[in-house]
Amino acid sequence: MSKIQIENLIYENITLYIVDTSDGIEIAFKGSIDMEYPHFKLDPYFERIHKAILQKKIKYVYCNLQELCYINSSGIRSVIKWILDLTAMKDSDDAYHIIFVISKEYKWQSASFEFIVNLCPELIHIQK
Repeated sequence: MSKIQIENLIYENITLYIVDTSDGIEIAFKGSIDMEYPHFKLDPYFERIHKAILQKKIKYVYCNLQELCYINSSGIRSVIKWILDLTAMKDSDDAYHIIFVISKEYKWQSASFEFIVNLCPELIHIQK
C-alpha cells in the first residue's frame, strides 16, 4: 500500500491504483470510465485521496492516464470536483501539484485535460 494508505479502486471497467514516487504519489488509471454514474465511487475516492495528501503533506500527484482508454463527461466532472477542492486552497502552504501524464495515443486526452489545466495552471500540469 502507498504512503497515503488508500486502497486501489476497482469499479466496473476502471481500475485506479496508487503507488509511491520519489517526490509524491502516482495514481494510475487503467480501463474506461464509461458508467452512467461514476461519481458515486469516484467523488468519495478522490476526496479521501485529497485529504490523505494534505495529511501527509505530499506535494506532487501524478495522474497517469496512459492506460485510460475513455472517460465520459460524468467522469470528467468527478476529476473537476477534485481539482476545484485543490484550487480553493491554491494560496495555502498545503497546496499540491497534480500532473496529468497523458498518452500520445489517445488524442482526446490532450484536449480534455488541457481544459482542466486552465482551472488552476499554477497547480495543474500536463506531461506528455
